[in-house]
Amino acid sequence: MRVHEAVAGRHSVRAFLAAPVPLPGLSEGLEAASAAPSNANFQPQYVDVLSGPALQEFVTAMMQRFHRGSEPDPLEYDIFPRHGSWPSRRFALGAKVYGAWGVERGDTEGRRRFLEKNLRFFDAPVGLLLSLDREAGPFQWADLGIYLQTILLLLRESGLDSCAQANWAEYAPTVANLLDWPANRSLYCGVSIGYADAGHPVNRLPRHREPVSGYVQFHDSAVHDGAARRSEEGSPCSQQR
Repeated sequence: MRVHEAVAGRHSVRAFLAAPVPLPGLSEGLEAASAAPSNANFQPQYVDVLSGPALQEFVTAMMQRFHRGSEPDPLEYDIFPRHGSWPSRRFALGAKVYGAWGVERGDTEGRRRFLEKNLRFFDAPVGLLLSLDREAGPFQWADLGIYLQTILLLLRESGLDSCAQANWAEYAPTVANLLDWPANRSLYCGVSIGYADAGHPVNRLPRHREPVSGYVQFHDSAVHDGAARRSEEGSPCSQQR
C-alpha cells in the first residue's frame, strides 16, 4: 500500500467487529512507528496497550466511574477551542456521528449512551492510551501528534481500522489511577483499534475536508524576484544607478 492510499483510506471508525487483532502484528507496527520524527529526538510518547482481560478489566472500571457520576473529571487542559469557526465544525461532525447512531438532537440519554461507547473504545478489541510528561512543551505535543498519525497510517497499511479519541482526556485522572501512572504523566488521547463493522452507518459517513485553497498559499518566483529587487535596491551598485 502506498502512503497516499493509506492516507486516503484512513477514516475514524466508531463501530468494530469482535474479530481479534493479532498482537504480534500490532507490536511490529508500534516498533515501526518509533521511526516517527521528533524535535531533538526527544520521543516524548508513552503508550499503554490494552487487550484481552486487561482491556475488559479497564473498561469495567471506566463504566463504574462513568455511571457513578454525571460529570467527567476536571479537565487538565481545553480539548476544544471555544472561539472562531472551530466550535461549528465540531458541532457539525457531532450531529452526523450522533445521527448515525440514531441519537437525535436533545436526546440526552442517547448522547450519554454514545459517550459510554467512547469509554468502551467503541467495543474494539484493542485500545491504546497515549501520554507524555507534564513538563512537555508545544513541540513535544506536536511530536506526539506526529507519532499518533504514524501509528494510524501503519495500522491502515496492515488492514486495521482505528479511531483517535480526544474524549479520554475528560477522564485523565481516572485513567492515570487505573494504570498507576506517575504523577507527572499527562493523558493525550485514546485509540480504538480493530476491524470496522462495514455495515454500520457511522462508518459510512462522508468525510469532509476543507479545500486546500482555504489554508495553503503557494509562493511563486515573484516573491523571490521581489526579495532580489529589494536586495539590489539596498546594494551600493543599485544606489549608483
